[in-house]
Order: sequence, then structure tokens, then C-alpha cells
Amino acid sequence: MESFFIKVLGEIKTEDETPQYALGWACGSIGGETTNPVFKYNENEHVVESDLILNSRIRSVPYAYYYTEKGICGGHIAACSGFGGAYACFKESISSVYERLATPIEGIIAETVYNGLYVEIFSALELFLADALLCLIFTNEGCYSRGIKFYKNETGLTKDIDSDELIKKVHNYFCKTIVYHCFPKVKKAYEEITERSFPEITELQRQLYLRHNIVHRHSLDGLSKMQVTCATKESVECLLQTTSDFVDSLIKINIGLIDYDS
Repeated sequence: MESFFIKVLGEIKTEDETPQYALGWACGSIGGETTNPVFKYNENEHVVESDLILNSRIRSVPYAYYYTEKGICGGHIAACSGFGGAYACFKESISSVYERLATPIEGIIAETVYNGLYVEIFSALELFLADALLCLIFTNEGCYSRGIKFYKNETGLTKDIDSDELIKKVHNYFCKTIVYHCFPKVKKAYEEITERSFPEITELQRQLYLRHNIVHRHSLDGLSKMQVTCATKESVECLLQTTSDFVDSLIKINIGLIDYDS
């Protein structure tokens, strides 16, 4: 089984209290002063060609191993096995929505805020589904083999290519090609790669309809194009519960495939 590595040519640092998660971190020395604060990432080679200064705006990815021949300094860096890091990021996002939902909102701005929170929950779920699937692929031998097979079947790749190049292509495919709110397609990918069932998606599909109205139709109903359909505090709370239950179910189904850190 191959792993996904991100090489940092500079140092790895944290500059605020935002937790940063990855499968592992490795360095050659103790970190020092910042020399190159401008983030420069070569996404084709998966190399950070600068210091990697992690904060609330530049986040580590939970399915990668980070390494540098220089140093690591700062706190709030965690090594999480399995998709523990992906789950932690999801829980942080959901907690943030709960905090904002507890703030009294009145007047015309309420509609905009609730619409935004509703869409944000689906965004957090999509990120979790993508990161968790890659965590499974890069931490489990069987998932890795089946992930390669799935990628080849979906793209029609038949020729043999270098393993490092194949990893990059597989990573890019699962990051850029799959749309993670297309739940039937995500279900197919998960079930073929994990050889396990996928949680029930009926309720998510139902609630996704409102998300599409907000994002794609300026809140107009997709059928009549006449009725404005907006999120409310109650619909946001309902979606929070649905997504949390869904993610917890997914973890329980796949618990035997990973060494899970909660």
C-alpha cells in the first residue's frame, strides 16, 4: 500500500490555535524563525515550495503525511490514524454552526444567515466524505487496491504507470472529479472501495433539494420556479442532526477498517 506524502521545502509552523490534523508529521530539526511567509504550493508535485505556516486559513489535510528536512514548531499539530482527522474537522465545523445558530438573528438578515448556514453544513459534509474516503484509501491495504481499481474503471485507464504518478492521479480524481453531494455516486464509490454498506441517504437527499434551490436557483423552487424556499433556524437544526447522525453511522460501519482515534 502506498501513502500520500506532502513535502515541505521550508519549515512547518503553526501561528494560531487552529488544530491541524494529518496522518503523520516528520522533520529533521527544531523549527526556527519564519523565513518565507508566502504560501507556495505545487499541486502537481504535492510540494510546498516555502515555509508551511498553518492557521485558520491554511489547513493541513488529514489523509497526508507531512515531512520536511527542516523543522516543525508551534503547537496544535496532531497525528490522527484512520479518518480521525477528517472527523475532527467535521465536528469543528458543525460546532461552529451551532455557535452561530445560538446568536439571536432578527429582521431581513435572518434569511441570508440561515441560508448560508444551511449550505455550509452540506459543505462540511462533502469535505468529510472526500477526506474520509482518501484516509481509508491511504491507510488500508484493501481499500487502496480497490480504490485503484475503482479509479481505473471510472477513467478507463489501462496502461501501467509509475506508482508515484498513479497516487497523484488517484488523489486528484477523488478530490476533483467526484461531486460529494451526489450521494448515489458517493455511495457507489464507498461501497466498492470499502466493501461495506453506506448509510441511508433518503433524508439527506430530501434536505439537499433546499440546498440546490438556495445555491442554484436564487432560492426559487426547482419545479415551479415561482415559490421562494429559504432555510429557517428549524431547518438548519434538522440538517445538523441529520448530517451528524449520518457521519456517525458511516464511522460505525467502517470502524473495522481503521485504527480510529476519536
